[in-house]
Amino acid sequence: MKVKALEGDTVDSLCFRYYGTTQGVTEKVLDANPGLCQQVFLDAGQEVEMPEPEKKKREMIQLWGSSSEHHSNRDHRAGYCVAL
Repeated sequence: MKVKALEGDTVDSLCFRYYGTTQGVTEKVLDANPGLCQQVFLDAGQEVEMPEPEKKKREMIQLWGSSSEHHSNRDHRAGYCVAL
């Protein structure tokens, strides 16, 4: 997707506005836009190709027991998981 820079934008500020972070994405934007690293400030209206962000797989950890464990005939506890 192409995004137009605002007056005073840097690659970092554009990444933060578009992705909500600069971590791990600034390099990808620079790779997708040869020559962009030569500029400190982007020109107002300059189009910058913004690669699609990678979707991170959420890691799940089990906190207590598992749904297959039965502690007694009357006490069937389901496992609980938390997304990190």
